[in-house]
Amino acid sequence: MRTDKILPRYVFIAHFDRAPLQQLARQYRIHGEIPARNEVLRRLGLDLAKIPAEFGYRLCQATDAEFAASARNSAASLIELEQHLPVQEREILLKVLHASIAGHHSATAQHELRVAKLCRWLGAAIGLPANSRTRLFQAGYLHDVGKIIVPAANLDRAGSLDPNESDLIRRGHLIFGYYLLTQFTASREAAKIIGFNHIFDGNTPEGFSFANITVEGQILSLVDYFDAITEPRKYRTEHYTTKQALTFIKERERDGFRYDRPLVAAFEQLLKNGV
Repeated sequence: MRTDKILPRYVFIAHFDRAPLQQLARQYRIHGEIPARNEVLRRLGLDLAKIPAEFGYRLCQATDAEFAASARNSAASLIELEQHLPVQEREILLKVLHASIAGHHSATAQHELRVAKLCRWLGAAIGLPANSRTRLFQAGYLHDVGKIIVPAANLDRAGSLDPNESDLIRRGHLIFGYYLLTQFTASREAAKIIGFNHIFDGNTPEGFSFANITVEGQILSLVDYFDAITEPRKYRTEHYTTKQALTFIKERERDGFRYDRPLVAAFEQLLKNGV
């Protein structure tokens, strides 16, 4: 099974200007003289999402090196595409990557967007500079992109998962996603935040620990955890109220580490203000 060319060769273009957009439109059968850029990006993302389920299962219990190699192979076409884009246009790939998970599992993409907005607002609430808030938004926007290697049916399954399926969801998606995002200059800063996301579960790429966790890493971890336990999901019958979730956040602890108290207080106030 080939996984090294997820995207077709014709996406290797120097600019997303009128002519290449029309070329892509013909390839994708998108109607209209000048199709919207976002539609083209959505279609590119859908191609990236076409990673066979068997590919994900091959990564069960994989090492970091195996995840990194698989990420490079899976994104080979997008990596080459970025090299042809001017530096100031490379952030367009963030939309492609987000579209890949939207095409695979729309609920996950909606969760990512909520987390992205909350991360940026919390960053503003504690006085982080604009560039940090931008990184936080990007990290939230892409933190679950690695779930493209998890079959969509497993993401919604109410019943129990076997050990390999569970490993992909709990650990695999985070580590694959991290190494996928490190392949692109546009998303490497976000990846440095995402690596800390599941630190309380003990699931991090190599090099991420409580000893070097950043404020941005704490923010993403906190916000993702909050949204995950308060939003309704198909695989469970109940979800927590905001009050219950805040209690869990205040008590969350691993290896003697807890979220910074002022950060939790700022998040609680943010929610009280009705964001």
